[in-house]
Amino acid sequence: MSVPPSTVRPRNKGADMFKKPGAPPAEVVRREDLIPDNRLGADYTDLLDHEAIAKAVAEIALKAEAPVNIALFGPWGSGKSSIYSMITSHLEAAAGAKVRVARYDAWKYGGQELKRNFIDSLSDSLGLTDADFVDGLHQDQTKTKLSISAWARENWRSLLAGIGLAAVVAALWILVQAGATKLFTDRGFNATAEALIPQAGTVFGLALVAVLVGPKAFEGAVTTKITPAPVGADQFASRFRKLVDKALKGKPDRLVVFIDELDRCSPDDVVATLVDLKTFLDEDRCAFVVAADREVLERALLNVPQAKPVRELEPYYATPGAFLDKIFQHQIALPPLRPRALTQFARELAGTQGGVWEDLRAAGNQTYDRTIFALVPVHVRSPRRVKILLNNYATTVRIAQARGIAWLERAEELAVLTVLQTEFPAVAEEMRRVPRLLWYLRGEEKPTAPRTIEAVRRFEVIDDEDEGDDGESPAGELLRDESANAADKAEHAEDTLRHQLASYLAKIAAVNIDDPRPDLMYLQGAAGREQLSDPHLGDVIDYATDTAPDEILAAFSAADSATLAVGIPLLVVEGEGAVGPGQAFAYEAACRLIERVDAEHQEVVAREAGAPLIAAAKAGSLTQQSLPGALMVACWLEAGEVAKQLLGKLRENRLDEDVLDRLARLMPHVDETTGQAVMQLLVEHFKAVPQPLLTALHHVSVDDAYGLWNSVKAKVLEVLNDLEMPEPDPAPAAATAAAGTAPAAADAVPTGLGVERVNALIEAVGPRADGEWMVSAVVEELQSTAACAALRTWAVGNADRLIGTMESADLRAWHALAGIRDYPTSAWTTWAGLLPDEAPDRTSETAALAAEMLVEKLVPALATVADDDLRSRLPDVIAKVRALATVDKEVLSTAVRDALSAVQWKTDDEAERVLRWPRKEVLFDTTVRLSSLGSDDQLISMLVDDLRKALKSIALSEDTITKWLGLSEKLPVDVISSLSSVLDEYTLSDDEETAVLRLKLAVRGRFGGAAPPVAEVQAVPADELTTKIADSWLRLAPPVGEVGELLAAGRFTPAAMTSYAAALTTAERSGLWIQGADAGKSDGILKAIGAHGVDASVIEHARSAISSATREPDRAAHIQRLVDTAQPSSELKKVASELATDLLARDTAGDLKSAVKLIIWAGGPAHGHVIILRAEFTAAVEKHHKVLSNKQRESLIDLGLLPQKKNWFEKVFGG
Repeated sequence: MSVPPSTVRPRNKGADMFKKPGAPPAEVVRREDLIPDNRLGADYTDLLDHEAIAKAVAEIALKAEAPVNIALFGPWGSGKSSIYSMITSHLEAAAGAKVRVARYDAWKYGGQELKRNFIDSLSDSLGLTDADFVDGLHQDQTKTKLSISAWARENWRSLLAGIGLAAVVAALWILVQAGATKLFTDRGFNATAEALIPQAGTVFGLALVAVLVGPKAFEGAVTTKITPAPVGADQFASRFRKLVDKALKGKPDRLVVFIDELDRCSPDDVVATLVDLKTFLDEDRCAFVVAADREVLERALLNVPQAKPVRELEPYYATPGAFLDKIFQHQIALPPLRPRALTQFARELAGTQGGVWEDLRAAGNQTYDRTIFALVPVHVRSPRRVKILLNNYATTVRIAQARGIAWLERAEELAVLTVLQTEFPAVAEEMRRVPRLLWYLRGEEKPTAPRTIEAVRRFEVIDDEDEGDDGESPAGELLRDESANAADKAEHAEDTLRHQLASYLAKIAAVNIDDPRPDLMYLQGAAGREQLSDPHLGDVIDYATDTAPDEILAAFSAADSATLAVGIPLLVVEGEGAVGPGQAFAYEAACRLIERVDAEHQEVVAREAGAPLIAAAKAGSLTQQSLPGALMVACWLEAGEVAKQLLGKLRENRLDEDVLDRLARLMPHVDETTGQAVMQLLVEHFKAVPQPLLTALHHVSVDDAYGLWNSVKAKVLEVLNDLEMPEPDPAPAAATAAAGTAPAAADAVPTGLGVERVNALIEAVGPRADGEWMVSAVVEELQSTAACAALRTWAVGNADRLIGTMESADLRAWHALAGIRDYPTSAWTTWAGLLPDEAPDRTSETAALAAEMLVEKLVPALATVADDDLRSRLPDVIAKVRALATVDKEVLSTAVRDALSAVQWKTDDEAERVLRWPRKEVLFDTTVRLSSLGSDDQLISMLVDDLRKALKSIALSEDTITKWLGLSEKLPVDVISSLSSVLDEYTLSDDEETAVLRLKLAVRGRFGGAAPPVAEVQAVPADELTTKIADSWLRLAPPVGEVGELLAAGRFTPAAMTSYAAALTTAERSGLWIQGADAGKSDGILKAIGAHGVDASVIEHARSAISSATREPDRAAHIQRLVDTAQPSSELKKVASELATDLLARDTAGDLKSAVKLIIWAGGPAHGHVIILRAEFTAAVEKHHKVLSNKQRESLIDLGLLPQKKNWFEKVFGG
């Protein structure tokens, strides 16, 4: 059973079935594709089993007594002409040179005079060139002969007279020439005449010719003979007899003449040929073989009046057969061939052929055998018809191949097509209009359309009880004759053809050979030169008006845009040729496929398919499913009114989700006005059918997305709010009011539906190329005050995920600022976390919003925020926002001033007192960061002023001092001096000396100001004058004299003193050291003062003190303080040496150790003291040898103050 065309089985290589052809190939049909239809050659192969018949005919022609005439009867195309080669071969084998064979083509010369052409053709076939058999057959022959001797015998007198006359002319010529020469020259006559004699011969000859030719004297010497062309039968018979004589001259004794193609002639030519042949059939050395279709001959002879009466008892003699008997003694009929034999014949013909047939064989035996099987219908009985079918197939295949059809994959379909076009051309033609005609004719499906029913009735087999159908025959209009029973014959022939068609269709269906699809009817795909990628698509297009649109779309599901651009206009063309549901099917399929066309193909689709669809849209004949695609076409063609009409129809209809979704997907392809209208349509259905709007937002173009969103965002937010926090049912409230009681307050509970829809919305717009901007636009609505609380909570909860990951710093900044604007301070930390660390390239909107938030929200919040974490973050946040903002300094200063004022220094509220300092701290931090860091900056001045207010407003407790100083430390260094002035101007209250001094010391320490007078330090109660205060004052480098005044009472640390003394001169240090020593300061303080060196006055001071010291430990203490100072310069060695001498003179072990420390500290004795000190040290060491350490001894030896210690050798032997 064949597969219906609308469900053609998929093929393995369908994707390559159609290819875009370029220029046609240089060679379409190849020589090896075609099977010759001429008679067999010498090396023939007997494919029809005619060998025995040919041999019989040859033997009759040789053995029968001449003249012999043989009729070889067989239907047209049964191989009669091919037998000629077989007969010739057998004749040559049996008789060799004794027989000659010639062939005459009756059809070639049909309508012309047979007798002449018969002899002419045979002479040419036999190679005879005599004029009698060529030109002499068609015109009279004239022969002309010149006889001089005969003429001379009859005219000798005239000839002699002519000679004499010529001689006279020559003599006169000599005389005239000689006389003229003598007359005009000196030359003599005789000499001139003698010279002219040789030329006289020439003159004689010319004169003789003139005499003979001029008067046509030779006409009598020319004789002419005329032989007329043959006219009557006897003359042609005589001429044929001459031809036979010439042909059989020598060894041959029989001429066999094969007369072919007689049955191809018209009836008149058939009869004329048979009649004319009688002229030659009686030649006793000839055998005639006439090959013809007996039925054709007898039908032709019916038109010839017969003189013989009808004999009832012998009816045969009143038939055309009796006439044939008079001509042919031997009549042989070719037996008919079985269909099986013709199929085998076709297989064997193609089996040795190259080209198409070789390709078929290479494709496999199954393809080859099934194709041959399909090419030979059962009713075909003629070998020639088989060849015609085979050659038509080869030609069809090559044309299909040249036009881009992969024919091997559809070889069987092409075979069926060839048979239909050759045997049933009317059916093939009708299939172009009714592609499923064969399907209907087999009864596998009932037609419904009137046009289709009519076509089927014309070609289906008619039951006997049905009335005849005067419709067209499957083979086309039949030839009609004028006989009485012509109508009956035509009806019978048409019925026969219908049965043959039905038989053939049943044959191919039995082996599941597919019917040829419509593309083969045109030998090209449905798209013409713009080939489709899959032949099945061409079938679908051809059947579009009879196929549900869903099936068509399924067939095109894998097609790319380029293929759609070819297929859509073809679908529209199919629709134009149909009406009613058929047109609606094709148009709907085209419109739905239009929705899948890429931008690059939109123009061509609009151009090729737009006009019919626009017309249908105007007429209102498009289905609802067609409207989205039609709307696209209207936009492409700028048919605004049609687009409005289509949109109006969409609003009127109840749209399902599929139509809405398809409308959404066309958003990138429509103009702005249409896009906004579609978006409004989608948003109206957003609550119940959300996906289409989400799809639209996903697919809309980048240029249009933001504007389209703005046009629907309010409605979208309304839907989201309603989904998340639905309005309460008014019915219970109304009932309660009617009862006279107040309705119970019930908080609306979030449903989660709005949040769920929001997530879907984000997922739709997120993957877009401009996803950041679209996500930003959605979140902007959700974080606005128009959104319900649940949605706003969702927005802040997802801000970091959605906004914080955006590449656009400007977008992050905008949302952060909007969050600060629209959310309570508890959410600020989250929103502020989105602010970029560095100021981005910002829009003017962002800059303006940043300025607004800075002065209206963030700076004022410094004075009000109670949350420690947020308060600690605010300075950073404000700094980032300041970098984004474009704000006037005066406006900003006012905001800062207001914030500072809002945090009162003096308050009775305990909570405010607790928050006062933290708030002031962030205010100071923030203000400093906002300032331009200039000494006259207005913001900093406000801070200095605020610190002044603090001094006047609050008691200077330890905590206040610490925090006040903490605030002051936030000020830039270059403005601290102004704060110092504030302190200098401050009027002390009771017991504030210490506090104010601490403030002054701290402030001046920041910018390196001068130390307060020592009197202010001395004014501090002794129990409050801490080392911290003393060191702070000392670090300000007060005059050395004031330090000396405070040295006794001050509690300086060694470290502070070391730093201070380092900046003094040596003399100042020495004086301060002496003051400290006199004041009894600790060794640490003295060491700190002398760490950078002292002068001789210090040593003298020590010598004086030592001289008066009666106890050795006291003297040792003085020496230790001295050597704790920096090592002196060489100038101090003299004083140090003298002091050492003083110590050694005391002759105590302790003083020896002090002298050694001193002299080592001084770097050795002064010049002029070495010998004395050496002697003294040597004596003292010998006396107190256990006092010094080895190291001290070695140091004295190195300084040359002790002799070198002797070793054991020196002690024993001296040295």
